[in-house]
Amino acid sequence: MSTDTSTRKAKLAQIAEEADVSLSTVSKVVNGRSGVAEQTRKTIEKLLDKYGYSKSLASTKTSRSIEFVIASLENNGSFELAKELVYQAREFHVGITVTRLEGSFDVDECFRDIIDRNPMGVVTLLSTMPQEGAKLLESRNIPYVTINSYGQINDELLGIDIDNWRGGFDATQHLIDLGHTRIAAITGPADRQSSTARLSGYEAALGKAGLPVDRRLVVEGDYTSQTSYHAAIQLLELDEPPTAVFCFDDLMAVSLYKAAQERGFSIPNDLSVIGFDDTYPSPYLSPALTTVRQPFDLIARKALKMVCEARDNALEDRYIILPTQIVHRESTMAPLQ
Repeated sequence: MSTDTSTRKAKLAQIAEEADVSLSTVSKVVNGRSGVAEQTRKTIEKLLDKYGYSKSLASTKTSRSIEFVIASLENNGSFELAKELVYQAREFHVGITVTRLEGSFDVDECFRDIIDRNPMGVVTLLSTMPQEGAKLLESRNIPYVTINSYGQINDELLGIDIDNWRGGFDATQHLIDLGHTRIAAITGPADRQSSTARLSGYEAALGKAGLPVDRRLVVEGDYTSQTSYHAAIQLLELDEPPTAVFCFDDLMAVSLYKAAQERGFSIPNDLSVIGFDDTYPSPYLSPALTTVRQPFDLIARKALKMVCEARDNALEDRYIILPTQIVHRESTMAPLQ
């Protein structure tokens, strides 16, 4: 063992003794690892400075990477946003690391791993931000931006949302303008803010047109193909099926196409369909899917800009709501008389 190594270990042992902690706790602080109470960390850092001990680069130098934390990549919207973040990151001279929380992962451990990588910021696409994850990031002054999470302005959060209510209203209004009166909806999960806002917009458009909300025509899905397929079957097997369906994402519309084909419904002659997101394979379906476009490129750019501004203490906006847009294709038409 070299003299320098022995001297460093002796210093660490002395610091551990003065801080009344174990040597392994001091080592965690030296190497920038999590699992140390904030007050304890500050005490150890002061002693490190006192004895002129240089911490490792991992703990003193922020990486040029931004973490993108998602629940799953099965949702096409998640994949599209990940792709746009990687593309837009070039302009901000940063890298993107993707962390998936789906399955049996320990969520808190995932966020501790993120802390250990010392990113310059975090972008999350989760239904809710885990409280412990938020606390960990805040304890290390790592800015984080939530996307489509809380759906309401909160002065303490950095957030980006799309106008889900307007998107739901416009999609339904488009079908009403074509002359449809029996308009069904395959929603997302009832506990998802994006789904409840789109449903509220759907109901508002029906109300404005003087059309009743028929609860038999509103079926809950979960933004996946299998559950949505069963929801579509339920609608198509009604004694009086709808003439139009608003699917709360494009993947659910794909399932509706399959169910309609199996039961002899022609799109759009017998059934008009509108989706939400404008992700693959919407333009390539037959007929091409009319849908509500989310501006994934703009969401990615705004999120990266927000993280960089937060790092520089130069935030222009803490919360942003972005507009949606209907993309008119071939899956909707006036009902046949």
